[in-house]
Amino acid sequence: GAAWASLGNLGADHVRFQPWFPYPHKAVPELDPPSDWKRVTSWNFTNFLPQLEDFMSQTAAKGHPVVWNFGTVPCWMFGLAHCNYPEDPNKADFDYGDKGIRALLKDPTAKTLAKYYGRIMSYLVRGEMTDEFGVVHRGGPAFNFSRTAGHIFEFLNEGEHRYSPADHVHDYDVVVDEIIQSLGGHLDDAPYFMGIGGCQNGNWAWWFMGNCSKWLPVFLDRSKHHDPSIPLDYASIHYYASTANRSDVVSYTRGFFGSADEWLVAMDANLGVRARLAPETRIAMTELGTLMVDDMSKTFGRDGGLPDLYFNAAGAFYAYIFGHMAMKDVDFLCFSQLIGSPPLPEWNIKDMQFPSASMLSWETGFGNAKYWVLKLLIDHLRKGDLIYQAAVQPSTQPVAPRQTVCETVGHWNFLGSVTLTCADEGAVMEEIWADAGMAPSGSCGAYEP
Repeated sequence: GAAWASLGNLGADHVRFQPWFPYPHKAVPELDPPSDWKRVTSWNFTNFLPQLEDFMSQTAAKGHPVVWNFGTVPCWMFGLAHCNYPEDPNKADFDYGDKGIRALLKDPTAKTLAKYYGRIMSYLVRGEMTDEFGVVHRGGPAFNFSRTAGHIFEFLNEGEHRYSPADHVHDYDVVVDEIIQSLGGHLDDAPYFMGIGGCQNGNWAWWFMGNCSKWLPVFLDRSKHHDPSIPLDYASIHYYASTANRSDVVSYTRGFFGSADEWLVAMDANLGVRARLAPETRIAMTELGTLMVDDMSKTFGRDGGLPDLYFNAAGAFYAYIFGHMAMKDVDFLCFSQLIGSPPLPEWNIKDMQFPSASMLSWETGFGNAKYWVLKLLIDHLRKGDLIYQAAVQPSTQPVAPRQTVCETVGHWNFLGSVTLTCADEGAVMEEIWADAGMAPSGSCGAYEP
């Protein structure tokens, strides 16, 4: 429909396909474990393939390299008492991704996990795969997903399944080896490989995602890998800015751009780690954007609880980050995400789906301000363009005084005192009123009551 057409019209390279765990049927093509007794498997790509085929038709089929991330591990691979999922493929289960913890992986060697990913890649790229009991499954789409076409396989997502950096490195090595073998054994026939799956720098610590200061030094250190020749083509980082009040447009300046200034300092440190340990490994931002933390804790109406100006501010935030990152040694930035929405019963969307991240209107499938900012950057900026540092000088014109504080200050104490400080050099205290009705005493700069 219109949403897929909007993706095609964007003309972007390295769009990331990540079927997330809330919809297990669409993210996991083997939902049940192989039955040794019946000698049958549950391999089924019926619900997995349609959105991937639509995605590829609007990206790779038009000559654009893409990123695949099939980061949800089937919960039956973990030692769990219950591994259930909704019968309805369109019903969300936000607990599915937390049903598997790496420490409980039944096969700690990760060979079972590697075979799982090898079979998926074989079916999608070679058009067939052989299951656990030797049965050949044919009819796959046979996509060209080679590194010569620029395509990338990203291993796992944001430390989900409670991975540690060491476990991630171990499993990355085993899975990458298996995928290369499943695609014929030649590296040229395999995609580029991307590790970490997104780390953060303290700005999004409420999620599973690990901190880059701990993950990057481990993943980028070849001595931590079992095979020193294992391809470390990419490492991925995620960053979202947010505010405490989604509808307070005044908070966007500090929440988006102030956060960005702090994060850019941390990003320089990340690039320093890469330069020291693995200068040949490329850094990519596979998720970058603005995201309101109450997107999933509250339910909002058809407007997503967001003023129209929100999407303009989010687009400006991306342009601001892009301008800074274009001067650093970062390979690409993925603006997250194509589409999200509040609950839409007529589309059988029953849950909040991160409306604050959406680049498209969930009513029409056409681009909002975020989409058009990205489209302008893609269409009008090229490698080799000059970027100039711009400086903004504060006005020297006198500014008329205005009231900036009219509220309770601090908390009373038994000494009846509170400390007031003028943080702004130009600030003036004109009046202080004591709640108890007693005249205040003391002084603050030139002010005396």
